[in-house]
Amino acid sequence: MKFVYYVLPMLMLLAGCQALTLRSNSTVFDSATDQCTAPSQVPDLDNSQAALQGWLNIQLVVASGPLMQQWHALQHYDMTDPASAELMAALVTSRADMPESLRRLSQQTLARRLPYLPASIQPVFEQTQVFNEALLARDTSRRQRQMSERQRLQLEAELATKERQIEALTAIESQLHEEALSIPSAPDSGVVNDR
Repeated sequence: MKFVYYVLPMLMLLAGCQALTLRSNSTVFDSATDQCTAPSQVPDLDNSQAALQGWLNIQLVVASGPLMQQWHALQHYDMTDPASAELMAALVTSRADMPESLRRLSQQTLARRLPYLPASIQPVFEQTQVFNEALLARDTSRRQRQMSERQRLQLEAELATKERQIEALTAIESQLHEEALSIPSAPDSGVVNDR
């Protein structure tokens, strides 16, 4: 089920408006095609103010609202430049509601691409990278806490078992001691053995 949850949005993103024109004779698809806009151009990877504003807008779209709404908004972008598409995917997969494995891939992409980005747009992706790193650190900390809690519970269970065993051994020792005290000792015959 999770597979469908993640694959469907990706297909929507890649398909864009193309799927809406497949059945042009259908009134449902005709009305949907009328509402579909031409693909927006992904901002350039340069030092211009327009590039900075464009990437900030994309970051805002990706970060706010429900995930499906963001996938829908992103499907209108023209993803012909591989570097821009990779950076766009890194922004999408850096969301807090994405699986940790995808956020780790996003970190790898950002680490690889960041040194080659123009100085004016680097802060957009550095901010995403810092946010993503904080999320990953939180996840790691949570996982370590859970592991420590499991170990603590396991050690408490082992301690309780050992305490029961000690109590049982103490009871046996006490019983043997009482039995030893209750057995009359043999009378002393007065014979001393000199050897």
